[in-house]
Amino acid sequence: MTSLSSTSGLKQHAEREHLWLKRTHVALQETSPVENISWAAFHASQQDMPASRPICPTALLPLFLERAHTVAMIKHSMDVVKIAVEHLNHGQTPVVTFDQPLFALAKEIQWKWPQDYGEEKFVVLFGGLHIEMAALKTVGDWLQGSGWVQALVQAEITSAGTADSFLRASHVSRTRRAHQVTAAALFTLQQRAYNHYIEQLSDAGNELLEFDDWCQQKAETCPQFDYWATVLQLEVMVLVYVRSLRQASFAMYVDALRELAVWFHALDHTNYARWIPVHLRDMVELPTTHPEIAQEFRAGNFTIQKTNRSFSAIPVDQAHEQNAAIKGDGGAVGLTDNPSALRRWMVAGPEVATLIEQFHDETDPGNRPQDTRHHDQSASVQTAFLTDVQSMVSVMEDFGNPFEEESQDLLVLDTKVIAPPGAVDALHHAHEVGQLQFDNFVRERLVERTKPIGDAIHRNKLKIFGQPASIPPGKSKQQMKSLKNDVDLFSRLYIGCQNRDGNLEEFFQHETKPVPLPYQMAVASGWVSRVIFSLV
Repeated sequence: MTSLSSTSGLKQHAEREHLWLKRTHVALQETSPVENISWAAFHASQQDMPASRPICPTALLPLFLERAHTVAMIKHSMDVVKIAVEHLNHGQTPVVTFDQPLFALAKEIQWKWPQDYGEEKFVVLFGGLHIEMAALKTVGDWLQGSGWVQALVQAEITSAGTADSFLRASHVSRTRRAHQVTAAALFTLQQRAYNHYIEQLSDAGNELLEFDDWCQQKAETCPQFDYWATVLQLEVMVLVYVRSLRQASFAMYVDALRELAVWFHALDHTNYARWIPVHLRDMVELPTTHPEIAQEFRAGNFTIQKTNRSFSAIPVDQAHEQNAAIKGDGGAVGLTDNPSALRRWMVAGPEVATLIEQFHDETDPGNRPQDTRHHDQSASVQTAFLTDVQSMVSVMEDFGNPFEEESQDLLVLDTKVIAPPGAVDALHHAHEVGQLQFDNFVRERLVERTKPIGDAIHRNKLKIFGQPASIPPGKSKQQMKSLKNDVDLFSRLYIGCQNRDGNLEEFFQHETKPVPLPYQMAVASGWVSRVIFSLV
């Protein structure tokens, strides 16, 4: 089996990200406008659109009303895909993409029924969009409680509620942009700290360290430097992964997955820590198991190219999220409860969308933009990005440049509160712990197979700044929970009364609570208090 732990290629890909960071750093010092300084614009300007990469047609297969998260439904969907692929391209191995819960079921089906659904019969892909979401949540876990959210709000990059949602990656593109701004700001702050170090030692006539050696020395002696340098490293890692999708680079994709798997283990994302190594093993072994599929993936066909624009390839699961032409204006809202209406809509929807596209092509061929530039390659986007980076740098310098901190303690960025005991040790050993856990997982479950895949994964609980404060549930949620408890209690009492031949009329005469529900609702709405006030 090919090794899954090699990350030598990731350093080369990360160097490309540092070229972008250096360009942004230079743009902050220039008075005249600099083109292509945002992340997507920079890489789009460096990428040549391959002439052989066609625009991929996408379509939606009929929807099922039943729950997808069952073995029977996944087997049935794999059968449908197999029949469709065989009809369109005889002899081709079907390639199916699933999100994490369904990927787990699909792999178990492949191992349980290898004759019909085995790894020689199907290639099962992990949804790239869902991997990105998990990666962004992992970075959010690392940043929890660090003061990063407050810095974003202080810099007026976003509002407080939206900034807090970035920790959970509630909106992928906004969260990705926030990390791009943060990475550019951290790189600039790191460069400024190194320049101050050079100025100080030059005046004293001491020997200067190279930048990489200086960073290593500071990380070993200053926890604050090490923490924010790790934040920059994590953000670069996620951007490398996303770039592998946008540029349809399969080798970069595999290299990025290796490093992501380590951090999934380190920060207790157990579902992805369990199944990403399985997906990674499948991708590494493709040249042996499915050489024709491996060749297509190396050509970039593990992603979808929906436009002529550069740096715009997207994963398969994201392409199916963007099926607005088939959804129409109203989408499928209200149709899922009516099987016949849903069936008519799903059969007619793709055909209607195809006719509309053909009509547009025939009547007005010039209505499609032929510009192959990325949509970020505009003056307004570049100005907005540079303004946000400048604001973020200014705010973090006001808080105190974390790369110039000399304290032996790890501090919250804005309040300077000292992190809990054990945080510094967890910080220094986080990557090492994740790497060891990942290597053991691969060896025990995929190579030696001495443990089952579903065996428990030890949680490391490496919360640097402690657990986030729990938010008390709202009044409506408490009422809903109370009603659900009442329903559960009522159903058990009702069944017990039937089994024991009880008197149902007498059963319904009793309240489930000492205070009747209508009175509780009246109190909750304030109606009772208003009546009492009026009487007084």
